[in-house]
Amino acid sequence: MRKILLLTVLLLVGFSTTYAQNITNIAYSPNVAEFVSKAGAFLNKDIYAIDKSKLELKVVILTDFQTGNKIGYVDYASGDDAIDKKLLGPNYTASYTSTLDYDEIQSCIECLEFAKESFLKTKPETDESVFYYTTKLGGKFGVRWKNWEKSNSLPSTWRVFINADSLERPEFEKSVALSSKGVDKIIEALKNAKASIEAKTK
Repeated sequence: MRKILLLTVLLLVGFSTTYAQNITNIAYSPNVAEFVSKAGAFLNKDIYAIDKSKLELKVVILTDFQTGNKIGYVDYASGDDAIDKKLLGPNYTASYTSTLDYDEIQSCIECLEFAKESFLKTKPETDESVFYYTTKLGGKFGVRWKNWEKSNSLPSTWRVFINADSLERPEFEKSVALSSKGVDKIIEALKNAKASIEAKTK
């Protein structure tokens, strides 16, 4: 009996220790992965912070000193707002970091601009509606409508979401939710990132 109790305690301690740590998933697109995986390359990595919000938007420039070739991409992150902190402890956080190739940045900008003009000012009759762009790595930039009025007193509204996690989870809980005003800042940040890559990879 004592052995069973001791084993149970050890398992619980191990569970708490594991989930008290930060968890970060980092992925690279095929273009970036090919660039960084070249054998024998002398690579230099420069990072420039573009947006210091929850997205942690950064421009990354990789330079191969042997060939002079450069590639630029965007790092961005989204967190897990649905984590039960009471169960897993106050020190537990989960963040998901992904990348955007240069040629994806404009698509993300156009998707958010289209969503802002075409969706955020409307009030759909549906219970739920989602419009989004999917990145090469499965992340999502888009908007989501939820009709809360049928279930509680919260006002129904559109929310802009950005998700670095490649899995489409229920209610997009691993995404950064933004207000309609916040989307303008993200669009501006993406435009700045695109211009920065263009200037630094000439």
